[in-house]
Amino acid sequence: SFPYLFNEIASRSLHQIEQFGPLDTFNMIIAYAKVGHKSEQLMQALAEKVIHQPSHHFSPQMLVGIAWAYANTAHHTRPLFHAIAKSLLDNIHKLTANEIASVAWSYASVNCNHYGLFDALAEASEGKWPQFSAQSLANLAWAYS
Repeated sequence: SFPYLFNEIASRSLHQIEQFGPLDTFNMIIAYAKVGHKSEQLMQALAEKVIHQPSHHFSPQMLVGIAWAYANTAHHTRPLFHAIAKSLLDNIHKLTANEIASVAWSYASVNCNHYGLFDALAEASEGKWPQFSAQSLANLAWAYS
């Protein structure tokens, strides 16, 4: 998975992190999560970007992806998960059934029991049950267990 390339990208990105916009930040987070490349310093710097950006700069779908990425890489940063929850609570109705399940799974995976978010996700599930895939249903059940 080109470790040298990802090490170099991380190093260069850290020097330019202030220039990253929301889409750059999102794409970098997703890329590192997908390839499984560990760069604690970069992931922390990107988390700080998400935390300190105004919440409307990231779409609800981007926030779902960011939560998944940080849960998937086991890079646990409570302030990031709390910032994402705060933003999602204002836009919970915009999430699809599968996004609801993904958020619940992400938070449960890192033991971030944000009860307000879990309550809102459960409420947002109402009326969307036919849209849940089998995997999403299983992930949702696991997250709430």
